Amino acid sequence: MTKSERVCLGAIAGAHGVRGDFRVKYFTEAPENVAAYGPVETEDASRTFTLKFMREAKGEFAIFCASEINSREDAEALKG
Repeated sequence: MTKSERVCLGAIAGAHGVRGDFRVKYFTEAPENVAAYGPVETEDASRTFTLKFMREAKGEFAIFCASEINSREDAEALKG
């Protein structure tokens, strides 16, 4: 898929807790829809993640986890 065919569903806003969960500012109607689209990838397409919706957070943020992210440090590295 080319970059022009991709859609930004959300942006990782930072880590949540110590197990690798992370906050996502979602751009979909409902936060669980971010994970419903299937595997997602980073903007540069260098990494792919299978997201699991955990719960909503304040504002337009939600908490997610991914089996590919196992620590707070991993989650923080993806911020942006």
